[in-house]
Amino acid sequence: MKHGSRTLLKRGNAAALALFGWVETPAVQIKNLSLKNQVFPIGAHLEFAFELEHAGEGPCDLRLEYAIDYLKSNGNHNRKVFKITENRYHPGEVYRISRRQSFQDMTTRKHYPGLHRLAIVVNGKDHERVEFEVES
Repeated sequence: MKHGSRTLLKRGNAAALALFGWVETPAVQIKNLSLKNQVFPIGAHLEFAFELEHAGEGPCDLRLEYAIDYLKSNGNHNRKVFKITENRYHPGEVYRISRRQSFQDMTTRKHYPGLHRLAIVVNGKDHERVEFEVES
């Protein structure tokens, strides 16, 4: 059932998220979102890291994702959401998370130089955002 709902989950649909127990984001903070490089060429990797801190009273279930707003040839942006994890997080703990995303041109995605955006998404809601530059 979750596989069939993945598009709704990636779009942050509240009903689909609630169906699997991911409701309003509890006392969770995303801190220290950092990029290895603010500017990099097409063909390189975007490398980023952040800390998730749960300051609530009890454990909570979170769906963590990151979204990249890719610059298109017409100057608009197109969002693509990538899942990090679905897990239970405990209060008072800080979780360090890092990922890397290829900016290699593929048959399904061509990259364009310019300003792109990265957002950390918790239970379907954007939390922290950062911009970066891709060069040709």
